[in-house]
Amino acid sequence: MGTALGAGDSAIVIATPPHVDLLGQRLRARGLDIAKSARRGRYVALDATETLAKFMRHGQPEPELFVKVVGDVVA
Repeated sequence: MGTALGAGDSAIVIATPPHVDLLGQRLRARGLDIAKSARRGRYVALDATETLAKFMRHGQPEPELFVKVVGDVVA
């Protein structure tokens, strides 16, 4: 994440809120302005539980839903 953001690229993270917070702390410690990156759409942090609920069916990822959910974020 840090390498991508530092190079001006984008990053998407799907994690639990505590992990997103920890990652944010580490990125800020490296001097990265993740709030600015987020406003520009270059840093997207998604809640794992909410995101998984959108494409998991019967304990398995549904490929079409995964492409839609994650593809929409990538686009």
